[in-house]
Amino acid sequence: MALKYAVVDLETTGNNLEVDEMIQIGVCIMQNNQIIDTFESFVHTTQPIPPFIQSLTKINNEMVEHAPTFQMIALQLYELLEGCVFVAHNVDFDLNFLRKYFNESNIFYKPKYIIDTVDVFKIVFPQMSRYQLSYLSEQLNIKLTNAHRAIDDAKATCEILMIALDRLRNLPSNTLKSLYSQAKQMRYHFDEVLFDLIRDYELSSVEYNTMNGINFIKKNRQVNPLNIDVSFETFFEQTIQSLDFIYREEQYQLSYEIYLSLKQQTEITIEAELGSGKTLSYLIAAAYFIAETNQSVLVSTSTIALQNQMIDYDIALLKRQGLNIPYQIIKSKNHYLTIEFVEYILKDTKINHDISILKMQLIIFLMSGNDGDIEQLNLNGGRKIYFELMRSLYIPQQNETYLFDTYPDTAHVGITNHAHLLSNRKLNMFENYHHIIIDEAHQILNYALKYTTFELKYQDLKYLISQTLQEFDTSAISHKQKLSDLTFFQYGSINNELQQLNEKYEQLFEYLLTHFYSDRIIQAEIKKADEPAILLLELIHTLSTIASAPNITKIQRKMIINLKENFERCYNNILLHGELYIMFNNHNKSGIHIILKEHKVKEVIGKYILDAFDSKIFISGTINAINEHNVLSDLFMESKKYIKFDASFEKYKAPFYIPTDIPAFNYQQQEEYIEKCLEYILMYLNNYDGKALILLNSYQQVEILRDYLYETALDQVILTQNSDVNTTKLNQQFNQLEKGVLLATQTFYEGIDFKYDGVKCVMIVSLPFMHPKDLNIALMKDEVEDVFLDYQVPIAVNKLHQATGRLIRNEKDRGWMICFDRRIVDSRYATKFSHILSNFNKQEGNIEDFEQFMYTLYKSFSEL
Repeated sequence: MALKYAVVDLETTGNNLEVDEMIQIGVCIMQNNQIIDTFESFVHTTQPIPPFIQSLTKINNEMVEHAPTFQMIALQLYELLEGCVFVAHNVDFDLNFLRKYFNESNIFYKPKYIIDTVDVFKIVFPQMSRYQLSYLSEQLNIKLTNAHRAIDDAKATCEILMIALDRLRNLPSNTLKSLYSQAKQMRYHFDEVLFDLIRDYELSSVEYNTMNGINFIKKNRQVNPLNIDVSFETFFEQTIQSLDFIYREEQYQLSYEIYLSLKQQTEITIEAELGSGKTLSYLIAAAYFIAETNQSVLVSTSTIALQNQMIDYDIALLKRQGLNIPYQIIKSKNHYLTIEFVEYILKDTKINHDISILKMQLIIFLMSGNDGDIEQLNLNGGRKIYFELMRSLYIPQQNETYLFDTYPDTAHVGITNHAHLLSNRKLNMFENYHHIIIDEAHQILNYALKYTTFELKYQDLKYLISQTLQEFDTSAISHKQKLSDLTFFQYGSINNELQQLNEKYEQLFEYLLTHFYSDRIIQAEIKKADEPAILLLELIHTLSTIASAPNITKIQRKMIINLKENFERCYNNILLHGELYIMFNNHNKSGIHIILKEHKVKEVIGKYILDAFDSKIFISGTINAINEHNVLSDLFMESKKYIKFDASFEKYKAPFYIPTDIPAFNYQQQEEYIEKCLEYILMYLNNYDGKALILLNSYQQVEILRDYLYETALDQVILTQNSDVNTTKLNQQFNQLEKGVLLATQTFYEGIDFKYDGVKCVMIVSLPFMHPKDLNIALMKDEVEDVFLDYQVPIAVNKLHQATGRLIRNEKDRGWMICFDRRIVDSRYATKFSHILSNFNKQEGNIEDFEQFMYTLYKSFSEL
């Protein structure tokens, strides 16, 4: 008989099992991939429901006041769950709460089988970027109108599980058996689910290939040529009309300038504000150029997210209207899985929960019909560490088997991102492209700076040394081998050498900690005769001796050479520059990072952009914020032609308030500064409804302001960003709120969509300067004349420009801004911010003036 599943979801007053209480429960009973029964109930609690939970779940105190207690529904619920596989999304949370409540009702509940759908969905949907229920539902077209209501979440989980089980049923039987063997190592009972599927297996109709017992589906990369037989102007007008967009002369000129630059093989810098339609403009220009010349165009975006947005929205939108732009995501082959590498991982004998999930993800991934792009795999935590370790140990074969065929010769739009564009690579994967469009070009500098360095971390090297020691562990050699084979004696000798190497390695980092410790990045002067250089040379000699030893395996030799090359780069940097950049994350050698600056920014950008392409189009919404301050122009962006295009809609000129009674910002006195800002923040929050995005410069500032706001007992939902929070998820939560506050850091200055139908508010607590200890400041000192004026100020100006773009995103948006930091108008570099303020109705005044400002402002909004 098929397994019966009880899919359970609880809503509670918080996450603490000891003090928080249940407020709602929802259960769906599923069998044979059908929901056969449901149960839902509010649960009485005398504990007040926190504002955040009320906003999240839409459950208030009145709803649970007269609800049944858990004891009143316990027996009915137990009988419903009895004999079922217990299923939940993050199962530990729901099961532990439920067991606690059953125990208090004198009912012993211990399900025979338990399934965590987070693990299951990671395995079956390995390409999902996140595994939150709302995201999965959206991606799989499952209706979830009341997220964080128990029965709605339970039904959504149930429906996703049905899709997952259907996908598993369609796999070949030997693939299911491979999954089953791996599932036995998992924490819960996914192996029982797979056994149930194998027992009732029906022949799969999926066509697939098999190699060395591994099943996979190859992706066919078929690209159709693009044919356009009208003038550019006609083509642009027809395309805009087919999209049912309004034709705007400025957008046409933007697209035409890009087309001309491609055709004439020139370099151009374009500032195109938010709302100018820049992505659509350069895609139309590229499409026409490709059809006219049969030459491909490369487009580079700042992030993979923007890359995917271009494909999933802009290119897909054009395709639906008949313009099928041929495109390919361009990466080197080492970004793709091969069957041989997957086989190597599957044969590895290491066992734990994360490794089992990774192996099962790979088995499913090979049967997904994708091209094997590793970045499409959701890898993090232990799975990522293990995967990267196996990649470092793997020795590729001469003819590896990929999941895709070679790229066709058809002219197309190649799509990459700045990280890949500037990365050091053995093969030039962009050699067939002579024309490039760089979107979000203001980001190029930071990416280029990243590739000027090579980083050595104590923890990473320590891990490599420990893995190498394990490879030469003589305890793995049998007694018989010890008597008859010299391997034992050789391994013993090498193991001793490695033990001494480990001691020297510890001495090296102990020396760095003792002699150079600082709370910021330092340039440590180290000469050839100094202790660190001597220790590095001894490490290199020891590893060279081991690498030349006979009878060691290829993997062992590769591990030794890998270690040696790391130490050689460090030693050579000392010989060449007489210094090392060192960063201390804590007062312990485990937190030491050695940063080797091996190139100049100009060298990186020159090699991979300026000297590599004939046509170069730099485009951004805020590039002039940096370019006019000579940072980009001095380093690489010497475009003789610069054009600025405004938004294609008429922007509302929002009020911008600057207080006159806030003390000067000081890193050493942040609490006093934020406390003064708090008076303004509370005046707004206590008197007006709406949503406020409050932007700060560090997690420390976020914590200070959060604690102050909590002390005021505001009836507001306060979301806060921390280092563990997914930015996209936090942005989605904020957009779902009817009112509330989001305290965020500089990652929210750019690329975040602040959605709200009411009056929006963006607050800048302090200007977005880099922290004085930021590594990039140290790395830029030898690149510019004045690292503050020529680098830190322009970057801060650009970030502020980006932040102002969070407020007015379209013609319907209304709102206001406030910047508490008077450096924006009073500092010696204040003129650098003036072009930003010119887009607003700037007002200055004290706290009393602000009260009148707010009253007048909201009165005017209410009259609209």
